[in-house]
Amino acid sequence: MVDIHCHLLPGLDDGPARFSEALAMAEAAYADGIRILYATPHHGNGVYRNPASKVRKAADDFRDELQARSLELEIIAGQEVRLSESLIAELEEGTVAPLGTGRYLLLELPGSRLPKNLEEMLYELRVRELIPVIAHPERNAVLADKPSLLEALTELGALGQVTARSLLGGFGSKAGKAAWQMVRQGYAPLVATDAHDLTRRPFELSAAYRLIQQRLGTPAGQLLQDNARRLLVDEDLVRIPIEPERKKGMSRLRRFFPSTIKRGE
Repeated sequence: MVDIHCHLLPGLDDGPARFSEALAMAEAAYADGIRILYATPHHGNGVYRNPASKVRKAADDFRDELQARSLELEIIAGQEVRLSESLIAELEEGTVAPLGTGRYLLLELPGSRLPKNLEEMLYELRVRELIPVIAHPERNAVLADKPSLLEALTELGALGQVTARSLLGGFGSKAGKAAWQMVRQGYAPLVATDAHDLTRRPFELSAAYRLIQQRLGTPAGQLLQDNARRLLVDEDLVRIPIEPERKKGMSRLRRFFPSTIKRGE
């Protein structure tokens, strides 16, 4: 399996503080069936700042340590980038970079709201031929209350990535319900762990995929796993709704992104 969102590198953010903890996490990821893992420390969230060059160096060093221990887990550098006014400038100067060497940028929204400049920023990213991947949209308060609003973001060119633990109920019923709706309707074609440690925020990717297959069928689980592999080689993802939503309540979307909804009608 491929995990596109994980806080594994030691000492960079609220993931493992020490190498020994990071090594234990890497071993747990391998035991869960993960063979390729994007290390995506927080950047620009007001607490942590991890420029792309710093993350690449940390990922290279950690990869060398794993190879010395014969642990065949591939580590790819990335960032979980908080959407901010400085995002475009940081992209142009190279402080912010997409996942690996592709087009996909892992983007974090504030937990309690949708930023007023969200439509503008997503447009600027798409002009630069980048594909915004919204990390854990089911844990944003606005999107958790109205998961169908994620449709407006997909019309702007973004994709959603739900957390495995949300699908398993680990973040509460509201986040879980929203995550399942986003997956069923095709707005979140990616699942990742967002793992931070071995207890409170562990690797549960295989369990999440098993539950998806039980609830939505084996093809759905395979589709989501294949999408993570498509991202790895910078291919377009498949966004076929597993359970399309009836078109209603568009006025709610119009209030958030009126110009986008109008263009899409």
